[in-house]
Amino acid sequence: MGSTGRAVRVPDEVKGKWRAVRLKVETKGGGGPPQTITLGLGAEAAVQGTRLKLRAEEFLPALHVKDNEITSGSNEPVNPAVLMTIWEDGKRVFHGWLFGKFPDMQPFEHPKYRITLIEGVPAG
Repeated sequence: MGSTGRAVRVPDEVKGKWRAVRLKVETKGGGGPPQTITLGLGAEAAVQGTRLKLRAEEFLPALHVKDNEITSGSNEPVNPAVLMTIWEDGKRVFHGWLFGKFPDMQPFEHPKYRITLIEGVPAG
């Protein structure tokens, strides 16, 4: 199970500027076409055809770690990342970051599914 371990600080220049994230959910081994899910920040959604439920906690367009906190260096999507909580059959199986620019650096390990961040969805 992933964990952040550090405080998350969303800078004022980023707060309220992003309303959702777009995610791709794939079945490993080619069990059908990938699903694209647009998930509002703070919202939860079940993934159709699975026993997974997703929640997008925070989106940082330019994630970086400074001292003991995770924050965003700007509002430009240079290193987009989303803090996710994922449940399967009602049990939390993941809480951590998914990275848009580094899809292979995914801390979410699942035998059947792969979830990647496509992009942040701007507000307005």
